[in-house]
Amino acid sequence: MTTPKPVNKRRYRGMDGDERESARRERLLEAGLDLFGTVGYAASTVEDLCRRAGLAKKFFYESFSDRESLILTIYDVQITRAQESVLRALADAGPTVPDQAAAGISAFINTVGADPRVARLLFREIIRCATPATEERYQRAKRDFAGFIAGTLTRIEGIPHTPRIQMGTTQIIGSINELMTDQVLGHLDATLDEIIEITLTQVDLFYHQYMRELAEAQHS
Repeated sequence: MTTPKPVNKRRYRGMDGDERESARRERLLEAGLDLFGTVGYAASTVEDLCRRAGLAKKFFYESFSDRESLILTIYDVQITRAQESVLRALADAGPTVPDQAAAGISAFINTVGADPRVARLLFREIIRCATPATEERYQRAKRDFAGFIAGTLTRIEGIPHTPRIQMGTTQIIGSINELMTDQVLGHLDATLDEIIEITLTQVDLFYHQYMRELAEAQHS
């Protein structure tokens, strides 16, 4: 039988053991975002991360097994933050597809693009890790957002979720990723508002084209 890990309840500077461990973890998450989002994943060692967090190296392994587990955790935190931002925006938006698209896409791009460190980590550094786990997480996030857009469209219009809808929404997410990546790398001189505008133009074209095709199929 496994012996339970003893819980350190001794208080130090107003915090018990669990609280201190949680605080150290948060400092490492912030250090990871700061370093991965500026100098990059490859150039950031565990020693660098601990130095930035102001912690001894032993405390890194208290919360994370390696740098990959740290960047995956930061990625999940930021993706969840973006998802929550989108859901809040949709709840306050009008009920039509254009209303929902404008609110959701604006919320997503503004949330992930407001902090250059977040944008670089989400659209560049997670890919540069080049591990099976980071690749799968990145691809799953794209599938989830594409599926969410498709689900919103089919729910509002009361239409089936077809492969064509899935292809269209996947293309929209791919376009956002490419635009944000180019902006992060300095290859695209565009504001977030301009990226939002061109994305909504693409959504509008896809939406109206699909609805026309659907109407024509119903009357043929």
